[in-house]
Amino acid sequence: MKLILIILLFTLLSVSEGRVCDTTIVAGDTISNCKKIENGVILRSESFVNSKRHGRVIERYSSGVKKRIISYEYGCPIDTSYRYYENGSIKTVVPYKVCEETVPAFNLSSEGDTTWIRYYNITEEMFRQRTYHPNHQLQSIIRYNENWQRHGLRETWREDGTRKDSIVYDNGEIIELRTYFLNGKVRNWTKVKDGRQDSVIFYDPEGNITGKIENGSGKAIRYSEDTTIRWFEVFEDGFRIDSRELEPGEIPSLD
Repeated sequence: MKLILIILLFTLLSVSEGRVCDTTIVAGDTISNCKKIENGVILRSESFVNSKRHGRVIERYSSGVKKRIISYEYGCPIDTSYRYYENGSIKTVVPYKVCEETVPAFNLSSEGDTTWIRYYNITEEMFRQRTYHPNHQLQSIIRYNENWQRHGLRETWREDGTRKDSIVYDNGEIIELRTYFLNGKVRNWTKVKDGRQDSVIFYDPEGNITGKIENGSGKAIRYSEDTTIRWFEVFEDGFRIDSRELEPGEIPSLD
């Protein structure tokens, strides 16, 4: 008898863990109230009407602190969704409008600073994201296609506001790249073809050309973005095959 009671108790404890759903039928609708439980903590609670998520979804950390709150109406997210850090401060805000569209979503650091903003445009099947430096300066603008592959122009800036690089993507693949010196002038301009550097133009801080790569081959002098270091580089078939740091005042032949 004692063994049977122990087995029964173990079975009841097992049932209370994991995902548990209570399903009823009301006026022809199948309504399910579900919970995900681990170590006695309800990590997620949600409801469904005819298999479509409906009502409030609440997620919690293993500590029991709320992690995310989002509301649905027959499968469509509605109202504003919030995600939280475990210390209780807001992490992400997504103000939903209708099932097919949202307005900008915001992500915050644990200190409350905006780290990125995402813009969705389902009708154009394009997405944009802005990220920010800790000093609130714009860090990057990234564009994506409907598959969340980088597509189109991506731009990045340094904390002082100067441009760092600009990259053009085609469905996740880089096809063109420009990097910039700290003084804002172009450092190099690269065009990529079939995954290799097909055409590259290198510049010095004054804007003078210091080498060209054509059809994947050539020699050039490349500067660091702060202009303190120079390298002599050799390319073949779109790949760098040799690179060495130059001594101050050294000017190698590019022939």
